[in-house]
Amino acid sequence: METALATVIVGTGVVALLALFAAGSNSNARGAETATAVNLSNNIHELMMTLKFTDSSNHWGLDSGETTSNCDDVEDLDGATFNPPVDSRRQPLSELTGWSQSIAVHSVDPNNITFKESTNSSLTYPMMQVTVTIKRNGRQVYQNSFLVTNPN
Repeated sequence: METALATVIVGTGVVALLALFAAGSNSNARGAETATAVNLSNNIHELMMTLKFTDSSNHWGLDSGETTSNCDDVEDLDGATFNPPVDSRRQPLSELTGWSQSIAVHSVDPNNITFKESTNSSLTYPMMQVTVTIKRNGRQVYQNSFLVTNPN
């Protein structure tokens, strides 16, 4: 009887430890996934800092002959998706299969900054909101918005 009771007590403890290890492993995996997503979003933020605000064409989106790999101003990347994701120099990170970076750029009135989806895709204002969405295997992991201003 005592042996059976001891076995039940030890068995319960082992099951509880296994559940604890499983929860810790899941939490660790989610944390690593979030850290990767934040870094991928920061890559786009750093990339945006290397681009001009706009070019002389006053045309929203890619100009003739431009692609996402050679565009030269912020609004050119509106609607761009990088799969595989890229670093801040636009070098593909091919080891991150299943990950993608999607970019939306909207013109923002500096007197009414709301960080909400806008349909204003024009060069009217000296400020743009960039929203970066990071997905893994089609599932959104992280989304970040930041402002880019015209230095002139």
